[in-house]
Amino acid sequence: MLCYLKDGSLIVQTGMRSRTARLCGPFTALIPIALLSCLACGSKPPAIQPDKTSVTITKPLGLLQVDGPGGRLSLGGTIGDAKRAFPRPSGAKSVPGLSDDAETWAWENDEMLFEAVGSEGKLAWLKMMRKGLDANRRDGEISRELDRFGEPAENAESKYAAAYSWEKDDAVRVVVNIGAPGNEGVLTVVGPARMAMDKGFPIGELSILVYGIDEAAKETAANK
Repeated sequence: MLCYLKDGSLIVQTGMRSRTARLCGPFTALIPIALLSCLACGSKPPAIQPDKTSVTITKPLGLLQVDGPGGRLSLGGTIGDAKRAFPRPSGAKSVPGLSDDAETWAWENDEMLFEAVGSEGKLAWLKMMRKGLDANRRDGEISRELDRFGEPAENAESKYAAAYSWEKDDAVRVVVNIGAPGNEGVLTVVGPARMAMDKGFPIGELSILVYGIDEAAKETAANK
């Protein structure tokens, strides 16, 4: 059973116990949609050409880094670094629940959602959602993640989603392949494991996350 709380929490009940995964901010808005298409099994999808949000950087991407239109951004950087790597495009909207200040840089348009949150002057949380990706491009993104970082510490797949996580010390990288008509994309988050848990990514139990996506998708489809 799945239900939503007023504060944006998602409660997933399985069997005799229930789990609460806090799906906060813009991630909440991505979930209650009819998601479709899990990762293709078997051989890796063919390589794809970089789209216009890609940047050309020769050094390998680090586990706690993301590439933006303006360059590479690392956990532990600054809000100024975030603004340079992910400049706000013309017409981009503010992210609900977040306001730009000395510790936050966030925006959203039809192609990308980006969020950087700092703590004591250093970036502590990075979130990037690349939107509008068809199945081949999403599979290509996941294939490259696996090539870069190897076998994930955790992987959970369901009918409508596939989630992967890698760990480095007390930090994690989580990548989620999600899809829905008009809202396809790949979501990447980087930050401390404890913060990821607080923001709705149950590290160690990603099956709860993909199960919640499935249940929300079914509920949304039933209400249409």
